[in-house]
Amino acid sequence: MPQMAPMMWQTIYVSCIILLIISMNKNFFTKMNAVKNGGLYKMGYEEKSWKW
Repeated sequence: MPQMAPMMWQTIYVSCIILLIISMNKNFFTKMNAVKNGGLYKMGYEEKSWKW
């Protein structure tokens, strides 16, 4: 059991660091989402134009 506790703390620290990185790179993620949404919007627009 004593060996399990350090692993738990390690995972907690790693998750905190990952959250920090994500919060710092929010702009990058929003850009990626914008690109994805833009691609989906274009696809939907093309579908609508096909229906015309």
